[in-house]
Amino acid sequence: MTLTSVNNLVIRIVQRCFYQEALSTRDRGYRFPSAEETKADPSTAKPSRLATKKILGKSFQATSYEQRIFESTNDQPTAECFFRSCSPATSRRIRRFASHGGPDLCDLRGYRSSGPEYNMSAGALSLGRRKRGAQPAVKISGTPNTTTTKDTGPYDVNFQQHLTNNRVFPFLYYYRDGKAVPPPDNIDEIKDILERPRPSLSPSQFSESEFYEFQVTDTHAAKQAQVMARVIPIIKGKLEDPRCAAGQIPFRNLDNLTDGSLVPGNPDLYYGARPDHLQPKILDKISGQIVPSAQDDVPVAPNFFLHVKGPNGSLAVASRQACYDGALGARGIHSLQSYGLSEPHYDNKAYTLTSIYHGGCLNMYASHPIPPPKVGERPGFAMTQINTWCLTGSPGAFRQGAAAYRNGRDWAERQRDDAIRQANGTTEADAASLSDDSASSSHSDASVGETMVTSQATALGLHEPETSADELSLEVEELCSISSIIHIRRNLVLPTRGEATAKARADDSVHHRKEFHRYLIRQISSSSLSLPPLPPLLPTLLLPSPWPDLTTINRQKQRKKKNNSSFLNPGSSPSTFMVSAPGKVIVFGEHSVVYDKSAIAATISLRSYLHVTSSPSSSSNRTVTLDFPNINLAHQWSIDDLPWASFRRQGETKEKKPVTSLDPLLVAALQPHVVVCVSVDDAVRKVQHSALSAFLYLLLSLHDASSVPPACRFTLRSTIPIGAGLGSSASISVCLAAAILHQLGAIRPPSPDQTVAEARAQVERINDWAFVGEMCIHGNPSGVDNTVVSHGRAVLYRHGHGVRPLWNFPQLPLLLVDTRQEKSTAHEVAKVAALSNRHPDVVKSLLEAMDQVTNSADILLQSRAIQAPKDSPSTALTTATHQETIHLGDLMRINHGLLVSLGVSHPRIERVRDLVDHQGLGWTKLTGSGGGGCCIALKRPSLSEDDVSRLNRRLVDEDYRPLETTLAGDGVGILLLHPVDVDAFLAAETEDDVEALVGRDGVNGKGWKFWGIDG
Repeated sequence: MTLTSVNNLVIRIVQRCFYQEALSTRDRGYRFPSAEETKADPSTAKPSRLATKKILGKSFQATSYEQRIFESTNDQPTAECFFRSCSPATSRRIRRFASHGGPDLCDLRGYRSSGPEYNMSAGALSLGRRKRGAQPAVKISGTPNTTTTKDTGPYDVNFQQHLTNNRVFPFLYYYRDGKAVPPPDNIDEIKDILERPRPSLSPSQFSESEFYEFQVTDTHAAKQAQVMARVIPIIKGKLEDPRCAAGQIPFRNLDNLTDGSLVPGNPDLYYGARPDHLQPKILDKISGQIVPSAQDDVPVAPNFFLHVKGPNGSLAVASRQACYDGALGARGIHSLQSYGLSEPHYDNKAYTLTSIYHGGCLNMYASHPIPPPKVGERPGFAMTQINTWCLTGSPGAFRQGAAAYRNGRDWAERQRDDAIRQANGTTEADAASLSDDSASSSHSDASVGETMVTSQATALGLHEPETSADELSLEVEELCSISSIIHIRRNLVLPTRGEATAKARADDSVHHRKEFHRYLIRQISSSSLSLPPLPPLLPTLLLPSPWPDLTTINRQKQRKKKNNSSFLNPGSSPSTFMVSAPGKVIVFGEHSVVYDKSAIAATISLRSYLHVTSSPSSSSNRTVTLDFPNINLAHQWSIDDLPWASFRRQGETKEKKPVTSLDPLLVAALQPHVVVCVSVDDAVRKVQHSALSAFLYLLLSLHDASSVPPACRFTLRSTIPIGAGLGSSASISVCLAAAILHQLGAIRPPSPDQTVAEARAQVERINDWAFVGEMCIHGNPSGVDNTVVSHGRAVLYRHGHGVRPLWNFPQLPLLLVDTRQEKSTAHEVAKVAALSNRHPDVVKSLLEAMDQVTNSADILLQSRAIQAPKDSPSTALTTATHQETIHLGDLMRINHGLLVSLGVSHPRIERVRDLVDHQGLGWTKLTGSGGGGCCIALKRPSLSEDDVSRLNRRLVDEDYRPLETTLAGDGVGILLLHPVDVDAFLAAETEDDVEALVGRDGVNGKGWKFWGIDG
């Protein structure tokens, strides 16, 4: 049996369904004239258009209605004539209509009900995922078909009454008999979980000064958008997987909770599961319960919601929204828990939480389903208040409320994951059952094929049915098998993304189409209908192909291979390259360098990576794009719209001398083009503004409008924690400067034939322009960070004496620990200055002692005796060098003690010293300004890998972030020939994935070359 024959059969069934709709319209009282009346008086042949309008709307062509509906030699209405007369817009609506199951036949005589209105079993759930906006209002019985129901929203005072009438109950609702709606059985368990303290909100992590900043922020947030952008990020903290959160997206894809008169739910923030966590079959079957939107990248099965109102907003409105959305979330989790069961399961427990933030107070509620009073009716849903916290009242109240929010979010995630695992566990049994059913159906193929053979002339017209209208109404049971036909198409389980190759997908696609054809044949052969075949009017109406065939796949492979051939061949793609620059740490001399003392800074192996690509010069796409996912930054400019005229007066690029200050006029000219995201908090917005300013200032200072390649794209990824005092801004500035200079041809890539002087000149040019980027970010930088990041290894800096590279600085194994404690450099510097004003002599002695420590370290570190093996910096040092390593560790311990005396340490840093120094594992000191941020630990030479693993586990358990790194590595480098495209670069999810992809030791990092010179 051919695919065309099957398509013809499906079209015939759909047309018969249209005819049944017309008959049902007549049965409802809309009279069609008989054939004799039509012949006697053609003007009477004008039946009601209501049945067709109900399905197709008003987009008909301007031909006579009689010709469209009654043009037939048998004087009978035919769908064939109607299809021919439809406009293109109507044809598209027919396709969408048919793909969602065809017409509603429930009002025909003899229609067999498919079961209760609300049924969570696998066979009675919605057939598939709708398109956006596909939530039609359900007509109320008894109302004329031409009227629609007015949407009701939470701002309507009758909204809650409507929910109550449909058994969606608010908190403390009482039935007519005086009994209250029972709370969920696990409400006490939920309260206990929410009350648990969180380490990230301990007094050492969230101080009273930070609480005061929260109070100020909340007080000055006058509108709901300001509360969402500034206040809520403080409460919710960091999210492990941002893809599980979304907000302000209407839930248009969900089935109606009541009678269809309610607007879609629209929480300000909600948390759900990633769509790829669920089997595609489940997503299709219960889409109307768990998939809020037709967008493929938004979370599904949400069960934690947040509603926010500004100071002038209404708490009553927020409560109604929470009640509504909580019921939607509870229904979704209930559908997952009941998936595959013959009857819905009710355990009187809550698995969904909603929260409201208004006027500095956080209210949290639990929502749970209630069994329906009668079989076949909708279940009810009840909302129970858990607690209320006044977050602006005191630091302790904030810690309790924020901990409850975060604990509730984590608890909801665990409940959601359990429900998803339970639902996923049923799909294998379903697939096995389908396979067994299809194996027993092959015997019917031949007999059905014989009944489908007919001439093309017969196929061009519709046959007059040989039964009366009453008899046709009795055949609706068999016609309803079209729902099962479409349903089986969605039941076919295809491989999930990443589980099979393209060829395997194509093979599975062919197999599943065969299974569908066999099922269709069984359904028709078991019925008593004799339906003649039809031409393929809409050959793909009900048979969409989920995967491309092998020919398409091979063509795509060849096209991709052709597009990437020049990218992979060495020397043929100069427009695509990568640059990289490391981070840095201050090893000795923090704070004393501010008072004209010496400091030593060294690079670390954490790096930033900048991918640059552009189109050929003949391209008409004259744009430049900057992507920086670490700070949610993505912006594109038209090259011709940038203020090139303001920068042109500075002369030729290659002849420019080092810039020591920014031109205020140029900075002002850039401001209209520095556009940041308004939906992020102030800290992220500030970082975005600094990155955009540095990028545009360097681009326009070095390039001109004609030298920028078309479709130029800069994609930046950094494995360096931002804002932790590790030189992330310097690393980014060096990457930008090196990339633009290389793109312009102002520097040469490293090569063996370069002299030491030439190589150092290249690095100095990069360093000079990186300093310009640092000025755009910091205003008045010292120049230490960009210098050590550009050159690599380490540098000795002293104000007034410049920077001296320490080429012989050895590479040493280092443990970098991020305390996750925010800090302020200006605040810590001001603390030392205030202490110096109160005790000038004492502070002077401390600073001089720190200078002596730095000078002693300089002398020691220039000795090559303590260098670890180059091929493995983490290898323990030999016995002969133990004494020198201990000497270096002692200097780090002394330097940290002096910093503690200045009052710039933090309890989180001291805790790391307890775990490392006091356990005899190494020597720890803070790095940078202190007050939080990061600290560094030099490991003892005798430290084993097991000791390191135990230490890292302990740090992680206490909410630290340990990073294994190497001290004094290479500086700025370039990768010209590599097989990594920008999409793969962006697809790397974590810092480790980025390093594994493009790092020096990664799968694509063998071609890195560095400008730094050893010795």
